[in-house]
Amino acid sequence: DHENVRIYTDFLAMPEKTLKQVSRNFLFADRSEELWFICDQSLLGTGKSGFAMTNHSLYWKAPMQPAHVFRYGHPLTIEFEESWLNLNGAFFDAGKSLNVRLSKLLRRLQEVF
Repeated sequence: DHENVRIYTDFLAMPEKTLKQVSRNFLFADRSEELWFICDQSLLGTGKSGFAMTNHSLYWKAPMQPAHVFRYGHPLTIEFEESWLNLNGAFFDAGKSLNVRLSKLLRRLQEVF
């Protein structure tokens, strides 16, 4: 399945308004963190929901939910629900195909950290 999401790795190409919204809503990274990518899951590309990964953490915000962060190396519980994940009890949905890939990636990062 192909997910209809906007993933940014070139942050200069990302709309400035969207980047500001992402920073206000869920991406609370420390200056020392290296940003790998931002996935904007908002309907209109506003950056109000989505997720981002850095070299230290996964940040996310789902609609109607508070922002969450998971720091690699800390205890992680991944539970598959109908079509989404619970990460340490918090709702996370990157889309059907990305959920499986991200759960595998997070498990591997746990081994490294």
